[in-house]
Amino acid sequence: MKRIVRVTVWGAVSLAALYTLLAVTVGVSFYRPVPLDNDPLTNSIAITSVSSNRLTLADGRVLVMLGHERERLSQDMRDSGSRIELDSDGSRFASVYVKRKRFICGTGAPAVFIPLLRSEYSAYYRHPLGLGEFQ
Repeated sequence: MKRIVRVTVWGAVSLAALYTLLAVTVGVSFYRPVPLDNDPLTNSIAITSVSSNRLTLADGRVLVMLGHERERLSQDMRDSGSRIELDSDGSRFASVYVKRKRFICGTGAPAVFIPLLRSEYSAYYRHPLGLGEFQ
């Protein structure tokens, strides 16, 4: 009889503690985020050189990026693996896209984390870099 009372009391205390944790918005998560290595650039073109704001493409064309500094453009090309994707309608201007690593902010993360299930997300996304003009 004492054992049944003891188990019942401990069960009620455990449920009350769990309810209190959930009521004060201390989140509990059973998912662990897993990044998937993806390639968002479907029709990419390799970059052979970057000088000032000029990009030399692998097919020999030269693309002048409008409104970019050399250091930032060089860093964007390194981060993208020296590959870009162009979106052009046949004119001398083209929209330029690069590959960027996705950032997941941890401020909304739950306080209690029990990694039982996988939650997959794309590690990279297609980012618009700017407008370029063919020379």
